[in-house]
Amino acid sequence: MLKTVFRKQTLFTFALLLATLPKLSFSQSARLWVANGLAETASRIILDSGTVSNHLLTLGIIPNQIVVSDNYLLAVNSGESNIQVFNRNTIAELGTIELGPNKNPWNLVMVDSAVGYVTNFNTNTVSKFNAISRTVLDEFPVGQSPEGLAFARGKIWVCNTGFNPNDFSYGQGEVALVDPAADSVIVRINVGTNPQAVKHTPDGKLLVVCTGNFGSIAGSLYIIDPTGQTVIDSILTGGQPSTAAVTSGNVAYLPAGGFVGNGNVFKVNLNTKTVECGPGNPIPVGIGATDAIYDIDSGYVYVACFSDGTVRKIDSADAVPASYQMGDGPVSLDIAYPFAAGDLNGDGQPTPSDVVVMLTCVFSGCEPALRNSQLDLNRDGQKTPSDVVCELNHVFLGTPVPCR
Repeated sequence: MLKTVFRKQTLFTFALLLATLPKLSFSQSARLWVANGLAETASRIILDSGTVSNHLLTLGIIPNQIVVSDNYLLAVNSGESNIQVFNRNTIAELGTIELGPNKNPWNLVMVDSAVGYVTNFNTNTVSKFNAISRTVLDEFPVGQSPEGLAFARGKIWVCNTGFNPNDFSYGQGEVALVDPAADSVIVRINVGTNPQAVKHTPDGKLLVVCTGNFGSIAGSLYIIDPTGQTVIDSILTGGQPSTAAVTSGNVAYLPAGGFVGNGNVFKVNLNTKTVECGPGNPIPVGIGATDAIYDIDSGYVYVACFSDGTVRKIDSADAVPASYQMGDGPVSLDIAYPFAAGDLNGDGQPTPSDVVVMLTCVFSGCEPALRNSQLDLNRDGQKTPSDVVCELNHVFLGTPVPCR
């Protein structure tokens, strides 16, 4: 009897909350931020209209990455060994995080709204920092010449390229698993030669992009099961892929240079483990394909083309319907969505009403205005009860989203 009363009361509460929700309207557009490595600036593309604004931000020496977080834009400046922090909304510069001399910081990942980790290529270390206070919290060794990294299952996954600066050779490539509770490496997973990037896949795996040694060893992909902390498969791509943009359909688009004639993008179906576009039949883009990102709302893939100063848009048919002129040397991309993942009523706060909207969407149908970037919290390409669980944990326990 008590269970029945509780269920009725809960349903009544949800119905009441739903009835009081305003009509949803999300008119703002996503923004693609572009770090220009040669110009040392950041540009912005309004994705709905294609409007380009160049040189909006002045970056430091040799900017290597731009990252959009909950509240900030962050730029990793390899030549100055620092991270610039900008207000995400006003784009005002708030200050820098000084990492120390000669670190050559490469890539960063945020683990919550304040704390992040950045790889230091020259010193074989990772630095932990606070973006709010703009201070370094810790620095610890991870392995030889680290580059890309990701946050998954509560751990940091770091690509150690194995690059030896003394003779320009590559040793064993590996992914080092870091426990953020202790800031130390707990597992090392051997992968291919020169792993430069690790990316999430919609089926909950991690995709490691190994570029090879630019000579006798070609590029490859390694797939890691983050639960078992083991390699479960590998795919020889050929060429020199540098990173990946993985779609909701579990297809990886790999920028792979191309510095004569056209830039190259490879395409790999991760479901079938098939290279659909490789070195012999790449998707042609601007010269020097360097970075790529997938827009979960539109389904387009955007590619930074370093040598011809453009960003190219690839559609689901692998055509390139648009090109955007950037500053010199676009090298890194990230998307700022107008509403955070899980913010389903557009008020900027994780509240119980967001849970109600998620429940309604998954079990009854979604408001047309809602976007995949808000709804698909586990980034598996679907709207399922697991997204409801993610939303509940986000609202009531404060766990980060997307939940991976």
